[in-house]
Amino acid sequence: MNELHIVAVLYAKHGQEEQLCADLTAVVAPSQLEEGSLRYELFRDKRDARRFVFLEHWADSASQEKHHTEGKHILHFQSHGVSAVEKIEVYRLDRIA
Repeated sequence: MNELHIVAVLYAKHGQEEQLCADLTAVVAPSQLEEGSLRYELFRDKRDARRFVFLEHWADSASQEKHHTEGKHILHFQSHGVSAVEKIEVYRLDRIA
């Protein structure tokens, strides 16, 4: 299987935490419904309210790529919501055990 696991960490700009939370929350439900999406969850760090973490699990890289480049909700976030983001870290992972 060519399943793909992603951990994406986004940091809100100071004072933009709640706006970013709302913008990120808006992409979760449509992302969960996309073909190939096995898991798509959003978390907020208990110790740093500026840090948001997506846990994603995709059936394959092609599904995730389509999500990232063609999903209307993602494209909307990229053109409107990203202004509240200070930093993004993305980790594409292979399961070992």
